[in-house]
Amino acid sequence: MEPVDSWLEREMELNKSHEDILTRREALLRNSEWQLGANEAKNSNLALSWTRAKNRNQILLQKLSKAEEILKQGTRSNSSRTLTDLQASYWKMVEKQLPEWKQDVKKKGKSTTPR
Repeated sequence: MEPVDSWLEREMELNKSHEDILTRREALLRNSEWQLGANEAKNSNLALSWTRAKNRNQILLQKLSKAEEILKQGTRSNSSRTLTDLQASYWKMVEKQLPEWKQDVKKKGKSTTPR
């Protein structure tokens, strides 16, 4: 009767191995399902972000086009007069400040020369 006992023992070992394999398989399946759900959520978030970015970029392009049109219209109208006035005012200020600036440069130049 020894062969029957060894066969029973071997069958018990195989049944235990089979149960272990099934347990590990279930754990792997649960993990795969969890990862699949996480990937689906991630892909959904990416699609939503992409759509939002696309809409935002479209709005920005529209605003940019409007700004360019306003600038084009502005250069045709009064803005060139305003720009000319600003430029004249700037050069008057420079001419007024130039003698003082030259004096400051001369003073600083003398103080930095070695003796």
